[in-house]
Amino acid sequence: MVPSLDLQLQAAIKALSDTVSRAIDPADKMASGQLHLVIASLGMVRERLPVQRRFVRRLLEDAVAIAGAVNASEQDGRLAEAVVVARAALADPEMEAQELEDVRSNLTSITANLIAAAGGEGLDRFGAAVARGSKVPLDRLRAWSIMSGFEPDPSAVPPLSALI
Repeated sequence: MVPSLDLQLQAAIKALSDTVSRAIDPADKMASGQLHLVIASLGMVRERLPVQRRFVRRLLEDAVAIAGAVNASEQDGRLAEAVVVARAALADPEMEAQELEDVRSNLTSITANLIAAAGGEGLDRFGAAVARGSKVPLDRLRAWSIMSGFEPDPSAVPPLSALI
């Protein structure tokens, strides 16, 4: 029997917290800080892993919406094809999170390059659509990363469960 990923992460966190932490010289602030960062990171991975695929799918849906808004006025064949590929990825229930992320990354790159190639005029033409389309994905990313502790007002960020 192969232990679940959650159980493996629990065991790693426990080993680091209970055993490795005692082996680190308390005077070594760098090592102690790094250990706490690793433990916190593993805890975040443990919490986020069950919803990772759904989260990435939502980000891909957001990227498709932004690309569609940009392409509505641009009619770029390469972007249109990337949108078709992204929609097919979203329709594929077997596609893994990393594959979805690769599709999203490609679509986002093509969209950004198209806007950048248009220069200042591109910002004028596409800026409002991109700004409108970016609110929800930015909220998703902020909620995903909230455990990192960098959010100035965590109460201002909708809970991840409401965004995915």
